[in-house]
Amino acid sequence: MSNIVKADKQYEIDYIDASGSSTFSRCPAMYFFERVLGLVNKDRDMTAPDYGTDFHVIAPLCYGAMSRDEEQQLFENAFSTFEKLRNKRTVPDTDKKHSLEHSEPRIRNFIELHAKNVCPYKIVKFPFTVPEGAEVISDNEIPFIIDIGGPLLFAGRIDFPAELKQTGELFAGDYKTTSEISGRLWECFELNAQAIGYTLGLSHISGKQVTGFLVEAIRKSVQVSKVECAIHYIYVTPYEVEFFIGYMNDLANEIMHYNDFKRWPKKLSGCSVYPTTGIPGGNCPYKLLCKAKDWRDVAPYYDQVKPFHPFRLGVNKDEQGDK
Repeated sequence: MSNIVKADKQYEIDYIDASGSSTFSRCPAMYFFERVLGLVNKDRDMTAPDYGTDFHVIAPLCYGAMSRDEEQQLFENAFSTFEKLRNKRTVPDTDKKHSLEHSEPRIRNFIELHAKNVCPYKIVKFPFTVPEGAEVISDNEIPFIIDIGGPLLFAGRIDFPAELKQTGELFAGDYKTTSEISGRLWECFELNAQAIGYTLGLSHISGKQVTGFLVEAIRKSVQVSKVECAIHYIYVTPYEVEFFIGYMNDLANEIMHYNDFKRWPKKLSGCSVYPTTGIPGGNCPYKLLCKAKDWRDVAPYYDQVKPFHPFRLGVNKDEQGDK
């Protein structure tokens, strides 16, 4: 068994994003299987990601109510849209956390907390060019690709640009559907590639100083009564941005090096979360490929899909890189 995954060819890699950088740092072979080839487990559970995607679609419909009647109107519209989206999904009857019954109070709560006189920020608009091939999932979303001075552009999707009503500070906003809202969750976004990268991305697009990253957390619980939404602000310093740019460009150089030589190293520290955290948890879905004498023999046991964030770069590379 080799410690290197040998590719059949060089691949076209144009950008790096927050998720991809984390995958590559964990294990270059994992990055190759997931982000370059687009291999996924045939029995992968998409319930949680699909729920998050559907909530992203309706979240923009929940802002600005000025009375109880308006809150009810917003709810009827948002819930009707959400119901149509969820009916297209396959959700087990035993999965209460992602059921429509449990979603109703969450959506009502989100609407109440984002009424015009309650929400601490307002969503602002900036002109931008949608990168070719980037699907806009919801209103207010900004998919972007920017030049950070390295061999790969940086790509991402800002859910909404938020301006604080009291201070006028600008934040890159992001919705998170999560089973936990705690200090432990907020700490995950300190020195975080998405938080820093999206702050930088919004600064490029808006041409303004961006203070940081705003997390809108919506809790999912098996108990209908446990409804919770919370906002947390991550303040990003210029030093963090400088670090981020150097870090991402170093990773990009590594990615291009491995791609040029068609050799992607395996890292034992990436096979599970235990080596890095000391706590049992998730395992790499590509262990079967890495344990095989030749990964190609096992690849048919996986589905192949478009890699995550399938942007296609054209004229937008220069247009957004110059902002």
